Amino acid sequence: IDKSNPENILDSAAKRQRDKASGQISMFDLFSEVEGSGFTEDFPDPDGVEWERRFKLSQEYDVLGIYVSDHPLTPYAYALSLARDYELVDIDATEEYRAPDGGIKERFKVPEGENIRLSGMVTNIQKRITKNGDPMAIVTLEDMEGELSLVLFPKAYKKYASTLAGSVDPETGETQGDVIVGVFGKLERSDRGTQFICSGVTPIELNETNKRPRVLEIQIPVSKFSRSNYEMLGQIFNKYRGNDCVELRIESTQGDVMHMEIATRVDARNMAMITELSYVLGEKGFAHVV
Repeated sequence: IDKSNPENILDSAAKRQRDKASGQISMFDLFSEVEGSGFTEDFPDPDGVEWERRFKLSQEYDVLGIYVSDHPLTPYAYALSLARDYELVDIDATEEYRAPDGGIKERFKVPEGENIRLSGMVTNIQKRITKNGDPMAIVTLEDMEGELSLVLFPKAYKKYASTLAGSVDPETGETQGDVIVGVFGKLERSDRGTQFICSGVTPIELNETNKRPRVLEIQIPVSKFSRSNYEMLGQIFNKYRGNDCVELRIESTQGDVMHMEIATRVDARNMAMITELSYVLGEKGFAHVV
């Protein structure tokens, strides 16, 4: 069975169950039912203990070639979003645009030859030697939706080899934990495929602070909540776009507060935005980050 194709595994299991149900059993199935035949099916009883998340995911990937129950990067989705300009699934995506002649044409969503940031988990490092005898590497970067080959030429590989390797067990030489990084470089497309010429690698700090987005709480008295002020708030939000949520709190004259989540994302840490908001909110309003 080709493990790289999960459909083969599922189809094989389903076929085996159908064959058993219809009486079309194999020789191994036949002997497995005979006591003392030497052919057994050993299915251990569940012990009621949940596998550790990382171990379970590694077993899923080893057997099926895909992650089923979750993805190793799920807890760090927000941290990854802060360190990238595009998701890896966007690399080969196309979009329509209106050409100068008025016609509708198609182009790649991610431009070629421009410096961009990507982020993800290092899943493979292939070390190569150039004609001059210098080490370089082809690195596979994976996020929750796709993967991409990174090319690190000798100068870049020498500088960032230890970052890509992550924490290494001194006894076994194996990497301990997932290596999650942000990378910087340019995209190249050719007949041989798409690759990323990497010129910078930065480890992504994974902690409780950057695991989840911040929330910008804005409270405005109902007396200031006019159409013009609401439009001004929208203009400020668009000016300071980011990854943090916005919650609007409107206070009535009786002191009751209505909560409303705004369908936009901002950079909640930008103090210039907070200053601009204060002019719109007035003395009785406020904006703070939680």
